Amino acid sequence: MFEPVNDLERLLVLATTDTAKRPAFKAALLEADLFAATPEAPKIPVSHVIQPGEKLAIMNAADAQGKPIPAVFTAKERVAQAFGPDIGFVRVNGEALLDLFTGSGVVLNPGLSFGVLWTAEELSYLLGKMAERTIQEDTQVLLGVPSEPPNTLVTYLQTSLAKEPLIDEAWLALAHWPKTEARSWYLDVRSGSPADDARRVMAPIVKGTTFDRYPVDLIIGRPGAAGNGIRIKPLATH
Repeated sequence: MFEPVNDLERLLVLATTDTAKRPAFKAALLEADLFAATPEAPKIPVSHVIQPGEKLAIMNAADAQGKPIPAVFTAKERVAQAFGPDIGFVRVNGEALLDLFTGSGVVLNPGLSFGVLWTAEELSYLLGKMAERTIQEDTQVLLGVPSEPPNTLVTYLQTSLAKEPLIDEAWLALAHWPKTEARSWYLDVRSGSPADDARRVMAPIVKGTTFDRYPVDLIIGRPGAAGNGIRIKPLATH
């Protein structure tokens, strides 16, 4: 049985079955303190500011393939459940702790009834980082309208982009990458401003939501021919 011991865990349980709760869980995850197990427990609790470049030794769990992956937890009680009562732990702001693992991915609450595993790419999206994809000339991508439109996501993007004068047009499609069988949201935004400016505008918008089911590929281009998928902006042509 998994009985939530704090607000973050209550949101985690809700988000597991209700996709509409996932943005709230994501926001709480980044703001709350998370816990990670350390090999040794200090004799007395200490407060320490992690310095840039300083290494933090934490315990790993195993992913589905049995490979080690950093483990973090929603409460100190979960650390003891996973590694035993004599293990040490650190408590760090969620966004700061997760940011340490963008190169490896991370698992939340390994071995427990409610948890999440994020790959390095998914973790970058969670933190609002712009991941770049290099597309070879012969790469094929199939774009279409999803059979089950992500209405909450569409409404969020429409509301957010309506307030951004640098973004002129936008479409959201479901992308299928045949070579890898991967799927992603293909967010095609057009701006007459420099791409770096448009990217800065989009960063907090990407960070502000959970892209339900799939990661997002953000494409920034110039205004022109209509895109594929669901029109996000403008809502109507004139």
